[in-house]
Amino acid sequence: MLTLLRSRREYQPTRQRYYGLAVLAFTLFIYGVTAPPAVHTYDSAELALGAHSLGIVHAPGYPLYLLLVNGFTRLPLPLEFAVKMHLFSAVCGALTCWLLYRLAMRLTSAEPLLAAGGVLVYAFAPSVWGVSAVTEVYTLHTALMALGLLCFLRWWAKPRRWWVYSLCGLFGVAAAHHLASVLVAGVLLTLIMLRTPVPRVWIRGTLLYVALATLPYLVYLPLRWLATPDFNMVMEHFDRNLTRPADLLWMMRGGMFRHEAFAYGPWGYLVELGRFVVALTWNFAVVGLPLGAAGVAVLWQRQRQLTLMLLAIFGLQVLVFSGYAVFDKWQMFHTAYLVWAIFVIAGADWLAEHSVPHTVRLATAAVVLLQMGVHWQGAAFFRDTSAHDRAVATLQALPPDALLLAAWTEAYPVRYLQAVQGARPDVHLYNYTSAATGLRDRYPARQDWVDRAWAALQQQINCHPGAVYITEVELVRAVYETQWVQPGLYRVFPLPGAVCTR
Repeated sequence: MLTLLRSRREYQPTRQRYYGLAVLAFTLFIYGVTAPPAVHTYDSAELALGAHSLGIVHAPGYPLYLLLVNGFTRLPLPLEFAVKMHLFSAVCGALTCWLLYRLAMRLTSAEPLLAAGGVLVYAFAPSVWGVSAVTEVYTLHTALMALGLLCFLRWWAKPRRWWVYSLCGLFGVAAAHHLASVLVAGVLLTLIMLRTPVPRVWIRGTLLYVALATLPYLVYLPLRWLATPDFNMVMEHFDRNLTRPADLLWMMRGGMFRHEAFAYGPWGYLVELGRFVVALTWNFAVVGLPLGAAGVAVLWQRQRQLTLMLLAIFGLQVLVFSGYAVFDKWQMFHTAYLVWAIFVIAGADWLAEHSVPHTVRLATAAVVLLQMGVHWQGAAFFRDTSAHDRAVATLQALPPDALLLAAWTEAYPVRYLQAVQGARPDVHLYNYTSAATGLRDRYPARQDWVDRAWAALQQQINCHPGAVYITEVELVRAVYETQWVQPGLYRVFPLPGAVCTR
């Protein structure tokens, strides 16, 4: 039977637990205090709207996340709804760090203090810290991936059928949250099948995986569609019906973003891979790159199969998401960062073994402090109230029954104030970014959907009986007369004699 990598030193279980709990408590505290005290922008506001009404958000719908976070927000905490959602991300982020510590203690021979330091280097990487303090889906995903890896190592050390079924069930649940879990499940379950050549075991496991992965989508999305919740972005902007099997499958596989997947040519793809190397270097404070490479070499010498498994998971994450053409894709590499952190800890352990251990410990502590000091300003950005304040100022500046034309970054915080806090229900809101995405899904040719999106925007301006305002004046300034109201808000005047063609 192949053994795990941890073989050189053994440590007292109590000491290991104390360091693990310290990592959990410290990261939860830091993530919590750097969370914004109000609703945030980008996907955060949309997810808050979806969770508040148990509605339907962008693909693939995240049914498991919405159910869990909705339950979490019902806890009797003296916090605003959006802040509770930020706290849920912080809890999941801290759990990920604790599970990463457990993984490091099983996979490497590092002492608990050194392993804890390596975990904190990961915890305060800007891409990790940033989404651990705001409402996002990524920390729940990394927590499930870390738990899956830990369960896999338990099975690897002592293969039992019930571990196989547990892993299939766990990754089935993970797939009901985030489709990227397939990249990890595919590697681990393939290894399980190769080492467990019992057809009925992996056939049952596959059926369990498929059932748990699809059931939340098949139940939640159609039922919530029929319930007509306050927030349903698919019904509002797409010509789809999630009670129809074809449209439900479109939603589950992320069809609304099919244009962004594998969007680069060969040269552009190489450029994106280079950008990932730069991001990896920045997230691990430069020294993490050579330490991680050394860790790969060390683990390869001790246990090649497990090292190859980790490299396969890391490589799949990098290859898939490097080709994803969205501005916030750097938040999507967290599983790759999670695996690289294991390599970094193994490299630091090797360095401590072949040099002065006390010096390595002090250097690790210095890197942790450097991570916190350098990236604190970036994390402090997530503590501001700019999205909330801008939404409040916008609503205060609008007259009764006004129409606000806004991009999704401004539209969702405004809508959050209307839906959750009951502010200004008389204001009408048109999210032209999401509307254009819906038109692109219906009319894939670029010039076709762009022209239709512009025509739809003109209809909103020409057909609304009250005053019309817009957040990005560059969209209409060449055609319509505009008037500055305040930063980021302009009055739009319909063309003389314009006719509503709706």
